[in-house]
Amino acid sequence: DDLTPITRALDIEHRHVRDLIDRLRAKEMEFEERNPGAAIAEMADRLAVQWNVEIVVGKTPAAIRVGGELAFELKQIIREAIANAVRHGHAKEIVIGIQAGIRNLRITVEDDGIGFAGPHPLAMPRTIGERVEGLNGLSMVRSQPGATMIQFTIPLERARD
Repeated sequence: DDLTPITRALDIEHRHVRDLIDRLRAKEMEFEERNPGAAIAEMADRLAVQWNVEIVVGKTPAAIRVGGELAFELKQIIREAIANAVRHGHAKEIVIGIQAGIRNLRITVEDDGIGFAGPHPLAMPRTIGERVEGLNGLSMVRSQPGATMIQFTIPLERARD
């Protein structure tokens, strides 16, 4: 059946949305600390099925913890980067790297798509840029046919708020 993968992906997303609503009602998201890599890997598994794309998430040291609100924002940024890579770049493989330094959390999303086109091919997608800026972070993009990389860095002081 052509609809089986779509139905499965919708079921997974439906459960995810219900869980999010329940957690918001219980106000768990404000206080829960998580390893960002674990949160991102869980989401990446769902998105790989939804978009029929291979997504590889690099390992993150278990000691790195961020609040639930920041983990949510990071996932939203990455979710949009993945959707853009597949929808607009026709990517088949996406690699997510997560690194923590003394002062910063750096996340890189790389894909094998066709790259950015248009009059401003190196412009950061607006909503990604706005979200990163809202976290007091910096972002950059590099793109060429066959390789696009979006990288953003969030200060760990902000990450612990």
